[in-house]
Amino acid sequence: MPVPHPADTKPRAQQAAPAVTDNDTSPDRSLVTLAGVTGTVALASGLTTALMRQRRRRRALGIGIGRPSRLSTRQAEVETAIVAASDVPFTRWAGQELAALARQLTPTAIKGAPLAVELEPGVGIEILWDQPCHTAPIPWEATDGGWSWRVHYDPDEPTPLAEWPSPIPALVTVGTRGHRQLLVDLEAVGTLAVSGPTADVEAWIRAVVLELGAGDDLADASVLTVGSGVDGVEHLERVAHVHPDEAIGLLTARAHDVTNLLDEHESLFHRRLGENPVLGLSTDVVVCGDIELETQRQIAACVVPRHGAAAILTADIGHAGARLVFDGYGSAVLHGIGTDPILITPVGVPRETAAEIAVLLDHEHDASADEPLTDELVAQLVPESEQRPTDEAVASASEPSAAFVQNSLLESACSDNGDVEWCRPEPALLVRILGRPVVPDRPEIQGLKLRLLVYLACQNGRTVSRSRILDAVWGGEARERKTFSNKLSDLRNTLGTSPTGSPLLSTATDAGVRLDPSVMTDLSVFIALAARARDAASNEAIELLSDALTLVHGEPFDDGGYEWADATQDNVQTHDHILNAARDLYRLACEADDLTIARFALVQGLKAVPGHEDLYRLRMQLEHRAANTAAIHATFNELTPQLNVLECEPYTETVTLYRQLVGRRS
Repeated sequence: MPVPHPADTKPRAQQAAPAVTDNDTSPDRSLVTLAGVTGTVALASGLTTALMRQRRRRRALGIGIGRPSRLSTRQAEVETAIVAASDVPFTRWAGQELAALARQLTPTAIKGAPLAVELEPGVGIEILWDQPCHTAPIPWEATDGGWSWRVHYDPDEPTPLAEWPSPIPALVTVGTRGHRQLLVDLEAVGTLAVSGPTADVEAWIRAVVLELGAGDDLADASVLTVGSGVDGVEHLERVAHVHPDEAIGLLTARAHDVTNLLDEHESLFHRRLGENPVLGLSTDVVVCGDIELETQRQIAACVVPRHGAAAILTADIGHAGARLVFDGYGSAVLHGIGTDPILITPVGVPRETAAEIAVLLDHEHDASADEPLTDELVAQLVPESEQRPTDEAVASASEPSAAFVQNSLLESACSDNGDVEWCRPEPALLVRILGRPVVPDRPEIQGLKLRLLVYLACQNGRTVSRSRILDAVWGGEARERKTFSNKLSDLRNTLGTSPTGSPLLSTATDAGVRLDPSVMTDLSVFIALAARARDAASNEAIELLSDALTLVHGEPFDDGGYEWADATQDNVQTHDHILNAARDLYRLACEADDLTIARFALVQGLKAVPGHEDLYRLRMQLEHRAANTAAIHATFNELTPQLNVLECEPYTETVTLYRQLVGRRS
């Protein structure tokens, strides 16, 4: 089988470099990189999604609410680099595009099955088949005599919802060639033998296990490590370390179950096709560490290609379905995908990077997050220069830090400058971020253009450099100045001019780009209303807080492509503001004996932080005050599935309160 588009030149050896760098001020490149993660979009996006999932769990449990981030400077740098290297909208689109293709196909209409997929971030996908498939459904295009199918990516389309699981659940990045990232279907090859220098092999295995364990847009696999195990992946829920005998038993049972499910000459891939596919057909991937050759042969003998399992071997087994051979100089040759060997630059996560990622993924278990938030703790956590920047520091900075931009956004929206007569904010254009981001008056602004507008709007009228925009909006990918300028020009033309006649979006300069402050987010309006309520009489405060909470439509930044908001703590502080406003309105409404407004406050708060137990406890107490036992039951029954999604259980305090309010004994 010919494999399309080989690399034009031999991959260059990877140069030793610090894991994270932040000294590249070129306006066309990312500010931060992370060894082994930058340049691998599926891995970076999977890790970003895992970190965001962890944040949601922490918010639901009330961990860290109302306090500065407990990440060290180094951990914050690593997280920023991961987010900068990710492209969640692209990987989610790729996963859902593959799932949509599978639903268009039927087992009788196509005999081939994928061997590999090539991704080119910002450009599209190409599937490499194991036999010619000449007819591709729209929007796919069959090329190279049917050996490959391609589909183009439009970054201005909305990010799709993650509705369907991957039809190629063991798809994982093995390396790059040219500008493309090569992902192999481990289930298709069955066994993949990896050989070469020990350090290179171990780094490659770390990258593969991290990607399969963290991401779920392009893959849907459980990973079982045997032997020496894989360091840095201990906090990934889909990765488990097992004894070789257990792995052999699981693989044997898997092969037996799938064989009974399939008809003769049928593969598991074909069972995932059609309008009503057989869901839940994930793949078990066994990764062999330093174990005996005979044991690896026994594991390999249990694996049948395309039968729901795969094995990565570190021994030279001649009958392996595919082989990856490292040359020790930054390149590797992949055998078994097509008729000709493929020269690639292999992925690889250094041990140091894996350790730093493990610390991030384990951060929710930091017991110090339960410490009281004292002034001394704030001083310890936040550098003095970032607690309250001086005018001189602001004036001398060529570009404010992310923390300062975020704080100025929140503080300036709160300030009424001591005016006697306060005026509600009246934005020339409102950008909604308290829920799924959207511009209500310009619904045509979607996809990449919307993500760019949201990022600029959150800077509150400040100039932001191209490098920071690239990290936040383009996934850290280096872009030509023309590409960057064209996208800005397109957005500028769409936005038009302010009431004074000046463009709402400035022309790009060496200093960066600036959005007119009259383009405001609903968060800025929210904070202004909540700040005014703090100094208002009770009746006016209730009205102001009600208006503020009416702006909440869901979880802030609830879409792919806005992960920078968590990395810069914007999202954390946004949740804090919403929770504080909900609690304040609840208290004022209860004091006014207005249970309807009190209930509204809690409902709106829970839209922003689903599963937040403190708000659910207040809601149960509210229904008890209203003598509505049925509503108490309904509230608790609403909480438990929310926590199940986050893989949490209710606090003992919550369960005890529920039993007390409904008169049940333990």
